Amino acid sequence: VAGLTKAEAGVKGLAAMFRGVSELPLRSLQILYKLTSTAKNKAAADALDSVKQLMDIREKLVARGGDTRALVQKIYQKKNSILMYL
Repeated sequence: VAGLTKAEAGVKGLAAMFRGVSELPLRSLQILYKLTSTAKNKAAADALDSVKQLMDIREKLVARGGDTRALVQKIYQKKNSILMYL
């Protein structure tokens, strides 16, 4: 991105005129806003995919029948015992 090192007029006192960082007239802040927005959106999409996978696993466990609470505790105990050795 060209022109980021070029001095820009300050926006002191004008912050009340803008609703957020994305509207400020500084190019560097606009780029930073776009990068953080993209990162947040990607993280949210990744989290949603993970939640969907967990829900699929949950549905499979429920479909098996039996005491799902005991099965989940058994899985957690295995996980915790593996983590102790790492």
